[in-house]
Amino acid sequence: AKAAASGVEEGLHAAVVQGEAALASPEADEESAIANITSALKAAENLTGSFLLKELPTARQLLERLEPIPAARRELSVGSADGKEALEGKSFHSMMKALVMLNASIKEAKVLNKTAPVNTAVGIRNKLLKATRSQQKLQGSLMQAAVALGTRDGVDESLASLSTALAEASEVGVGDGLSWAKHLTTKLKELSEAREAVSLAKSLGEIGRASCRE
Repeated sequence: AKAAASGVEEGLHAAVVQGEAALASPEADEESAIANITSALKAAENLTGSFLLKELPTARQLLERLEPIPAARRELSVGSADGKEALEGKSFHSMMKALVMLNASIKEAKVLNKTAPVNTAVGIRNKLLKATRSQQKLQGSLMQAAVALGTRDGVDESLASLSTALAEASEVGVGDGLSWAKHLTTKLKELSEAREAVSLAKSLGEIGRASCRE
């Protein structure tokens, strides 16, 4: 019995070492460590007699910490893939949905102390943030431009705002509203240029009248 207990204890020790290594390395195979610790714990629980297994509590704690990691890894992988797809599709709704899911996955992965896959996910998340913020900025500028065209008020300010938002949206790859933004930009430019022409004509007319009076 003592020999059997010694063998179980050695197996448990090896499983603990593997579990600790899995927690320490972002690239470790947690599922293998989980399987080995589970097997070693089962063997220890099946022992008859009261043999001292010093690493039993440590093994249980490791198992508790390791078990959520594979699922978190999968969620992070899926979230990153969905984020990339949303960025390529350039749909605001899809990007917002992917952003929410990826944020949750990143938060869970950080809690589990798995930083290697998180770095890639954070990069995708940051691109999604920039794209969605750019989209929201563009939508606000579109509304402002529509009002300016309707009221003929604040045309130059609206043109500057829309031009900036359009350039930023094009740079980050936003898709929604780009064609409409380009159309409104053209209309605002035409209106602004027409106003400049009228203003110039008035100035020239005033100069001409002044010259005649002289």
